[in-house]
Amino acid sequence: FDLLRQYEDEHGDCNVPTSRSRVAEKYKSLPTWVKKQREAVRGYDGNSSSPELGLNEERWQRLMDLGLVVVDVKENRRRKDDMWEQKFQLLLDYKAGHGKRSLPSYSRSSELEEKYKPLLSWVSTQRSALRAFEEDPSQKRASRMT
Repeated sequence: FDLLRQYEDEHGDCNVPTSRSRVAEKYKSLPTWVKKQREAVRGYDGNSSSPELGLNEERWQRLMDLGLVVVDVKENRRRKDDMWEQKFQLLLDYKAGHGKRSLPSYSRSSELEEKYKPLLSWVSTQRSALRAFEEDPSQKRASRMT
């Protein structure tokens, strides 16, 4: 907790990167600890001590007071699904206006209307996810590509 407080003092927030390689040496233990605290906060019912989570009301309150951001997993999934739908609709819009013509490559992106430029990386990601799924259908992202 004290290390998180130091991080917050230095950075102005508790948004510790999830990767240990992206934090200073003195904060190397924080990404794992913060992840566990977020999981504990999400699982905390607020009524009693949760020894298996290592969290009680006092610890929960200290984390909230410090400003630990805990993302609602369902809300985060909903936002990602909404973004996917928006990009997919934009792709349909592109296809409606351009027929069967594919998006230009990155090197020719200057030919693309500004509103369609975000599709370049999104389509690339979808293609990669689809290839990975075709190689191993048991992958988690089977129902929705990124």
